[in-house]
Parts: sequence; structure tokens; C-alpha cells
Amino acid sequence: GKISVENQKVEDINRNDFFFVPNQAKIPGTLRVEVFLNILGKIFSIEKEKIKRIKQENQEILTCSISELEPVGRACLLLDLCGLMETRIFILKDFSAGIFSHSLVKVIDKLQALKEKGALILCLSDIFMKYDRSYKYSYDRKKGKYLNINNYVI
Repeated sequence: GKISVENQKVEDINRNDFFFVPNQAKIPGTLRVEVFLNILGKIFSIEKEKIKRIKQENQEILTCSISELEPVGRACLLLDLCGLMETRIFILKDFSAGIFSHSLVKVIDKLQALKEKGALILCLSDIFMKYDRSYKYSYDRKKGKYLNINNYVI
């Protein structure tokens, strides 16, 4: 399929307007969570205070390596970082791979929190695609969030 925002191809849009979030299984497994947060904080210019807040919320896993975390833990960590970014469009690739359905509640709660902040979340997965892979969304400036024109659940 293709992704376009306001009738522009995604590759023609300012890079800061959207953020691609890979499958959580792609995070390098040997990094400690604390090091991972520090690196991404610097790469994406996230304020140190915001990174410190995530560290406090995840104290019990800071010394663990990424490979020691369950898929849901890795996914939640990535979504916590997304919540700190100024980006409003997130493209998630096969994000729920390896996460059991009973654990998806945590991920869905974090996705919902991003939506409530006005983010558009596009989940790329063949499982959830319409047969023609077309979805249309409109940004409602008054509500401060994206609305699904096709009336499907985002």
C-alpha cells in the first residue's frame, strides 16, 4: 500500500511530522534499558527531565537487558518514548508481534493515551488491513486529533 498525509506521499513530508516505530522485537537485545533510554533520548533530543520520568516509572527494569523483557515490556517502553516526542503521526510496523492477547491491554492503553494527546497511529499489519488497504483520516483542529473518515476504529 501507500501512505499519504494531506494528499502528500509520506516520503515527501517533513521528517519531523511522523515517526516510524519498528516491530518491538527489532530492539537490540544486549542493551540495558537505562542505556537504551539514554541513547534514544539523545538521538531524538528528548529533554533529560522527560527521560528521567520514564526511568522512574520503569525503575524495576532499568538494569535489565532488552532481551530479558517480554515483548509487551519492549512495546510499552517504545510507546512511552513516543509519548515524549513532539511527533503527531506514528507508524507502527507489526507492533503486536509476539504479544499475547491478555497482555495487549497494556499496549492498547498506551496507544489510547497517545491518541488522546492528538496523535494519529497507523498500524501496519496485514491482519488488520482492509482488503484494498485504504484508510482515510482527517485532522480536526478543534478537537486536536485525527478522525477516521471511514468510521473504523483507529
